[in-house]
Amino acid sequence: MCLGVLLSAVFCLAVARIAAPSEIARIAPVLSPVRGQVRELVSAVSADQQAGGITGETIDAGSRLARIHPLDPMPYALTQLAEVERGDREAANAAALTALSFQPRNRVARMHLVNQLVSAGEFSAAIEQITLLWRIDRDGRDLYNRAIVGLAADPASHDAIEGAVSGQPPWKGAVLGQLVNAHPDAAFLQRLFSYWPERVDFLLKRFLEDGNPDAAYLTFLDALPDDVPITVPHDPGLEGLAGGYPFNWFIDRQYAEQVHSGGVEISYFGRGERRLLAQIFPFEPGVYRLAIDLEGDWDFNAARLAAMIRCLEPDSRLVFREELSAEDLDAQRFEAEVSHALDGCTYVRFTFNALPGAYPRTSRLRVNGVDVTAVATDET
Repeated sequence: MCLGVLLSAVFCLAVARIAAPSEIARIAPVLSPVRGQVRELVSAVSADQQAGGITGETIDAGSRLARIHPLDPMPYALTQLAEVERGDREAANAAALTALSFQPRNRVARMHLVNQLVSAGEFSAAIEQITLLWRIDRDGRDLYNRAIVGLAADPASHDAIEGAVSGQPPWKGAVLGQLVNAHPDAAFLQRLFSYWPERVDFLLKRFLEDGNPDAAYLTFLDALPDDVPITVPHDPGLEGLAGGYPFNWFIDRQYAEQVHSGGVEISYFGRGERRLLAQIFPFEPGVYRLAIDLEGDWDFNAARLAAMIRCLEPDSRLVFREELSAEDLDAQRFEAEVSHALDGCTYVRFTFNALPGAYPRTSRLRVNGVDVTAVATDET
């Protein structure tokens, strides 16, 4: 255990992982003149650990080696570990700082420094040290990611973590990807993802899974660039505007492709039901006009097209479903009235689907826009 220091379990795990004898041997300086003696000391530490604890004899051997070869960092790092086990924090700190003065890349000593900073509540400095370790120890990166995630369990660390994330550290994506599934504080997550708006879909998915579509939609709106208009649905012209999924368009890339000038081109081979386009948006009860602008060469005997609106899961009640016809394609516009009167259904998922017909044949279509407009009704 990590004696004398109140740390999260992940930091204790970090010390254990980095201090493993095999790891110490791996990071020993290749050109060290005391390499053989260090190996002997590593073996002694390993034997002591298997027997239940580092002995005084091994500690004395480490101290002697440090005196004989004062410029080699490894004896100091090993002595530091022994002093941590004995509970002598001052001696451990002195040994760790000495090791770092000789070899700034020494992982064992630097992790000890991280532990001391965390214990003192100096989270920003601790994260700086973890970031340095992340950069120099490729094999340990997952461990350092989890260390920062573990820090987030203490609310006192939140400002420091946000400050670090704002600087775009190399671990940002991995840590935020873990935090979004592990951390209960929605406001904290929203603050962090404001520095990673291009992947706000991670956070939106979390909120939707938690049954909180309002938080998801507000987060989506907050992450939109200032020059992107707020509309329902989002990006009605299918121009490829910025915005997180699923409040932006899902496009089945196997069958559909975004056109640079706007619109989505679809090639469907007449086999299997495919969800070509989809989006979630707020949809209060009322009467609406759904319009889909389209053009192309579509054999309605070989394949069918259907527009569908369902309440957001897990409810999934059907609000609207209608198949398009050849006449709609000739007119280059599908229009339908949607009457929505379902209680408790304020967010819906719109989908545009292709379904197989009587025989398979490749059909092509271009969807140029999807619009939903409220229809005024006469009061009685």
